[in-house]
Amino acid sequence: MKLFYYTHRTKVLYNIRELMKVDEYGLSRIILSARKKSGLTQSEVSKKTGITQGTLSKIESYQCSVSAKHWFLLSKLLDIPADSVWSGVIERKGRPRLQTTGNPFKLPKKYLNEANTSVREIAPIIKIICEKFGKAEFESFIRSQKVSDLFFIDYSNLINSQFVMDLMKRFYPQDIPDDILTRLSALTSTLTPDSELDLKGEKPKLEQRLTSHSI
Repeated sequence: MKLFYYTHRTKVLYNIRELMKVDEYGLSRIILSARKKSGLTQSEVSKKTGITQGTLSKIESYQCSVSAKHWFLLSKLLDIPADSVWSGVIERKGRPRLQTTGNPFKLPKKYLNEANTSVREIAPIIKIICEKFGKAEFESFIRSQKVSDLFFIDYSNLINSQFVMDLMKRFYPQDIPDDILTRLSALTSTLTPDSELDLKGEKPKLEQRLTSHSI
């Protein structure tokens, strides 16, 4: 009985540790994304945190794990929320956004003009696409459009509606599913004056807008 209890307890503890295991690769991508967003170089981050540039380079390239001390220093400097460790994304919610200058993620110009759609807003659409077609297909698409996957880690990053339309044309060249249209209608509510109409009568119009690049 004692042996069974010990074995069972060991398995439970092991499962808890597995559930709580941090995605080290994801963490390295979060740090790299946040640093690029801040506009700081590795050398500048090194000077501000005391972490050697060599160590920072290894952290960002997933060649070594992030220690608790390094995570504290980097998350404080780069304004990374604590729950990013578990969520895998940077979502500051009501906190002020980092003031970014230039084009740190090197977005193509066609996606920069009038960029007023946040990653937070299009994340549900991306999630549906990844679940249906696979994450690899989405990553292949953004590579073809020369958009870094690092861009989508920070939910406050902004892109324009042209990206959404290109995304739809790639994965839904014919009919757009209702769940996607529902998400699109939420996006267009801030871009078009007549998008508050009932979605049932707006499906053809939304599809036409996507086709004609006029969301």
